[in-house]
Parts: sequence; structure tokens; C-alpha cells
Amino acid sequence: MENSSGNKVEPDVVLHFEQELFVIEVKPPFGGTQSRMQWLNQIEAVKRNEAYAEYEKIYFIALGNVGPEALEQSALPVRFEPMAACEWEPLRHWLRQNAHFSTRQDKAILRDWQNAFELYGMAPMIPSWQPMVDMTRSIDLAAGLEQLQHWR
Repeated sequence: MENSSGNKVEPDVVLHFEQELFVIEVKPPFGGTQSRMQWLNQIEAVKRNEAYAEYEKIYFIALGNVGPEALEQSALPVRFEPMAACEWEPLRHWLRQNAHFSTRQDKAILRDWQNAFELYGMAPMIPSWQPMVDMTRSIDLAAGLEQLQHWR
């Protein structure tokens, strides 16, 4: 793809659906930061590309190392939905906590994602201690300690 200056630009991921197009610019956890100029060049190239003219809605997503703020809707051409920008850690957390992924196939995909995160040096997510801490409020800890005394 080319922008209006004739520069070649290549989005990292382009997902084609029946009426929607998703364009994703990815920066790995250890890579460089996202750039507003790169976003604008890619958006312009997608807008100019005849292969994408049929799509009613286009979503542009910046994933990882998002330094600048997402582009305002007013900076986006017609057909582009509001831009989304997401860091890796919130995405990992959302994937692990989302109940929408309930089928065996979904869980296999989530495992693949987790393995990919680990390849990039992102440690497995450690479960929160908060549920256990919350539960201690309803338990008589003194009675538990008394029971432990009898184990000697």
C-alpha cells in the first residue's frame, strides 16, 4: 500500500470480515513505540487502496507500546470507527478474565495467546490474592489458630 506521498506502508495485521476491516499496528513489548505519523500514513494508505473501498466500517487499532494518545475521531476519514489503542498488559488481563471465551476452541486459542506472551518474556499472569483476602473477613481466624495448636 502507498500513502499520498508514494511511501510504502504495511500494517502488521489486516483482518477482513464481510462488512468490516480491522487494521492493527503491533509493537512487541520490547520494540519501539507507536507513532502518530505511522498511524496517519497507514490510515491514508488504507483509505486510498481500492481493495478496501467496499468496507462500510474500518477499525484501526494500535497494540503495544502506545506512547501517543489515540487519534481523535475528527482526524479519521469517513468509514473509520474511533481508533483504539491498547497496551499488552491490559489485553492479557482482559483475555484471562473474559467469560465470553468459554468453548474448548476458545480456551485453546487463549492458551496459544498465553504461550505467545511468554515467548515475548511476559510472565504468566499471577492470580489475584484479593478473593482469598476477602474470604478471610468471613472466617474466624482465632478458631483456626486454636485448631492448629492441637496438631502438635
